[in-house]
Amino acid sequence: MKNFFQGNIVSADHAGYGRVMWHDAVITHVEFSGEVRGGADWIVPGFIDTHVHGLGNADVSASGVVPMSGFFPKFGVTGFLPTLDTVAPATTLAFLKEVKEASAAVCGARVLGSHLEGPFLSAEFAGGMDHNQLRMPDVEEVDSWIGCAEGSLKLVTLAPELPGASEVIRKLSESGVIVSLGHTAMKAAELPQAISAGVSRMCHIFDAYDGRHVENGVSMPSLTDAALICNQLMLEIIMDGVHVPAELVRLAIRAAGTGRVIAISDAMMGTGLPDGIYPSSDGRMYKLDNHDVCRELEPPYRIFGSCLTMNRAFNNLIRKFGCTPVEAVQMTSANPARSIGLGDKYGTLLPGFTADITVLADDMLTVKSTVINGDEVLN
Repeated sequence: MKNFFQGNIVSADHAGYGRVMWHDAVITHVEFSGEVRGGADWIVPGFIDTHVHGLGNADVSASGVVPMSGFFPKFGVTGFLPTLDTVAPATTLAFLKEVKEASAAVCGARVLGSHLEGPFLSAEFAGGMDHNQLRMPDVEEVDSWIGCAEGSLKLVTLAPELPGASEVIRKLSESGVIVSLGHTAMKAAELPQAISAGVSRMCHIFDAYDGRHVENGVSMPSLTDAALICNQLMLEIIMDGVHVPAELVRLAIRAAGTGRVIAISDAMMGTGLPDGIYPSSDGRMYKLDNHDVCRELEPPYRIFGSCLTMNRAFNNLIRKFGCTPVEAVQMTSANPARSIGLGDKYGTLLPGFTADITVLADDMLTVKSTVINGDEVLN
């Protein structure tokens, strides 16, 4: 069985031509023998998507975690956090149980745990969430999540300004759950308090936040401005170039540095399939355009969601946003792993790390092979 790849290797701090070798499930050698070669394949750490709602014909709210796992290697993804939006309490618990069970058996991309995007969100900035299921922060509900997940709940996105949020943030943090601020009306001045409570991440920066205000002719800092210069926060960005224009992506990377930016897809059901009309989990229909986003069927054709795949996010970082391959790998693999406490095992091509590897063609987009835990699951 093949246990090496040769081509343009992108490691933690270097890109060059060479060979990656592994034994069983562990990388044993990363050897460089020269500069990057034109026409050669690109060998990168497997992509990790920590914010994704659906893929192909699957949706996480409809028992879609296992089907998503099997489809992800086609796009170079070796690990992901299934992400559930705002739903009823019983549905949330069923999702947590499903993820816990799926985490124990890899049938494709590794299920790294669960991500709850809600239900403790601001109604003003909840966007397409089910407003009927928005709830105030509740420690007892959080206790039920933690008990059901048994350690598999990795990430919760909430609005820190809501009554009772500080107590919930502390509870989650003490239980080892990463807390992300998102869909929030919180002001920039309130950010230090949220950080002190335990918030360490920002959900899809620039999307679903209040903008900058002008007072007496003076432009005042917004929450996203404050987040960009807050070294304690990791920042998610939907890297499709539509949800966030290229200029703002470049601004975020320049202001925060590549070490704090996490590329996400925020993808929904239909992603990876041909252009067409698809149903959301709540029955609403939307049009998916692989060269754009998912949009409503009627004017003004507002954005309904993302259809981004992580191999395209990697390509966009280089082709659209001006990043180097090393920087792109940091944001699509290393930072996502590190942001959920798994940076010592996944997301980097170095000896001793898990052999989760993606091979791209010289276009830096087409996935030619995906290795998960040392096994080639796509070739």
